[in-house]
Amino acid sequence: MPNWKWIALAAALPIAALAQGVVKPTSKLASGTVNIYDEMHHHVVPQAQVIWDITNAAMDDDGNPSAKKMKPADWLKLKEGTAGLSASLYRIARAGKFIVRTSEQKLLDEDAPTGAKAVNVERNVDGNPDGLRQYAKTLARYVMRMSVAADNHDIKTIYTSASELDGQCEGCHQAYWFANGKR
Repeated sequence: MPNWKWIALAAALPIAALAQGVVKPTSKLASGTVNIYDEMHHHVVPQAQVIWDITNAAMDDDGNPSAKKMKPADWLKLKEGTAGLSASLYRIARAGKFIVRTSEQKLLDEDAPTGAKAVNVERNVDGNPDGLRQYAKTLARYVMRMSVAADNHDIKTIYTSASELDGQCEGCHQAYWFANGKR
């Protein structure tokens, strides 16, 4: 007999995460405009970190993913992380326009000599906004695969998808943040 309390909670988490992304805007923008800094800083990075923390903690002593190391709360956090990350990626994928940051915001390494400069990132994004949307769609597919795997407690698929997610994130950063080859 299924535990309906856990099923109801698992079903409510994605809805709560989606609502959080819609109700808590971090800057005032024209409809259809996405602030990349806000999405990365407030949504993508924290949710991806939840996923990576859980998948890293689920490794056995031989470095293999182990469902035995997952607690019920871990599966729920994983579902919440994938829901929040999916919501953000879909906002990016559907954006009509992008801004990299507002004048009050600063990219993480913007002041470092080899750090990404907002003006360069803006140029890269403006030069290929459809490519950025495509990266977001591809990332969303990996995240959705993880979400389905979490429903099935399939740690191997989650681990594989999390590893692929990392590579896709890096590819987007290389294309848009560090397109000039500096890092």
